[in-house]
Amino acid sequence: MAATKLFDGRRMLERIVQSNCELRILMTNPEVADLRTKQEERAEGEIPTNIRMNLAYLKRVGVKRESVRYYYGTPTVFAVATTDRMLLNPYPYQIEAFRCFSLTIHKTLNPHEDIFHQYIRHHFQEPWECAMEISLDEWGMLE
Repeated sequence: MAATKLFDGRRMLERIVQSNCELRILMTNPEVADLRTKQEERAEGEIPTNIRMNLAYLKRVGVKRESVRYYYGTPTVFAVATTDRMLLNPYPYQIEAFRCFSLTIHKTLNPHEDIFHQYIRHHFQEPWECAMEISLDEWGMLE
């Protein structure tokens, strides 16, 4: 609990953008986001609205359009990866990710069996390759 008192996710993202670090952000496609509405006990349209608000925030802080894509699927884990470490925040079907535990993992020398390489491939690389780019029209309409 003590570590969360000093954590400022928005400021951290702003600093990452300012550093010109390569970013890839996958977001649930708003077209399918309401599939989670009932299980998370949220209002119809709330999740797609949150996604679009977060997309507008990303644009405001300087994230490039090419760094964000929509994925046609609902997530089961929130994850952040660097070249050798990863934060995983898995969650059950009926609650948002930030209300559950998180763990950090690191890359090992065994790329075929460790969890780091499994997640890099199946949660980051392959989904990114088949995800939909944000259109210029949609990006241009964000405030």
